[in-house]
Amino acid sequence: MVVLSLAATPAPAQDAREAAQTLTIAATLLEASEGAQERIAALSQAIEAHDEALAVLREGQRRIATVADGLREELDAREERIAALLSVLIEIERGPTTVRAIHPDGPLSAARAASLIADAAPALEAEAAILRADLDRLARMRSAEATAADDLRTGLDAIQAAREALSAAISERRAIPAAALDTAGLRASAEALKDLSAVLDVIPGADLEPPLALPVEGRVLRRYGEADAAGIERPGWIVTAAPGAPVLAPAAASILFSGPVPGQGEVAILEMRPDLLLVLAGLHRTTVTRGALVARGEILGEIAPEARESDAGTDAGGGASAGETLYIEVRKDGETVDPATWFAGEGD
Repeated sequence: MVVLSLAATPAPAQDAREAAQTLTIAATLLEASEGAQERIAALSQAIEAHDEALAVLREGQRRIATVADGLREELDAREERIAALLSVLIEIERGPTTVRAIHPDGPLSAARAASLIADAAPALEAEAAILRADLDRLARMRSAEATAADDLRTGLDAIQAAREALSAAISERRAIPAAALDTAGLRASAEALKDLSAVLDVIPGADLEPPLALPVEGRVLRRYGEADAAGIERPGWIVTAAPGAPVLAPAAASILFSGPVPGQGEVAILEMRPDLLLVLAGLHRTTVTRGALVARGEILGEIAPEARESDAGTDAGGGASAGETLYIEVRKDGETVDPATWFAGEGD
């Protein structure tokens, strides 16, 4: 039996602490600044720190979602075993005839078996209780992260407004507005990040491990850099799928973009890690919104229910139209990489 525990993984927490330190430094620089240009630089640094903090938040949310999914599966399995054991115990208690039917060696052996089952049930229930407690802790972490996210976004909006007001004052030769010198928001955001780091300290590790399942059930028609019949090479895969097939998230991710792109159909961009993006193009419809957090296996959208003559996923001469294909592109540190690094795909 493997019980998933909330082991500490310090990297996200350390990132949050570093972002908090950057905000504190920005506040100190703003307080010490003597000229408008220095103040603009300090505010710009604060905005960058907020962006980093929000990236840390998204990573923490993905880790929580992935591990929560595993905990729920483990809990379901435990509860099924407990129910099965209780069912056997109930049958044993119904009478000698049932007892003899359950165990071929007779009532004595059946009684011994019942005793073993009765001893096992509390142990399984204890394991299930641990898993429920872990799920409760994960729920509290999600709540804490949501609060921190609201604080950071509010702080970011205030800092951006302050920088714009300061820039306008400089260009119009007006007095510097008081809001541009206020560091209370910066320090409040830094404190929110410190609080967040305490939460992230106990987020379980949920690192991505290839191979991941394809986002749609199908076969790889064209691989990375492979030219189609028209001689077009793409830095990704084209996967054939049944009309109307659901497109699923292969891992916990943050939705950076979801919507139509001219010539590409509906597109979803998933941030699976701060340095790892997944681009899915040629969908008929998306069901997720920008900024949402999706769990592994969650529906992102669907392939077109009927084949279309032309669109983003059309593979000239390949025998499949956009209604039957999904384009998959993986970007690591801003550069495209072969999806084979992350996905197991079956080719034609």
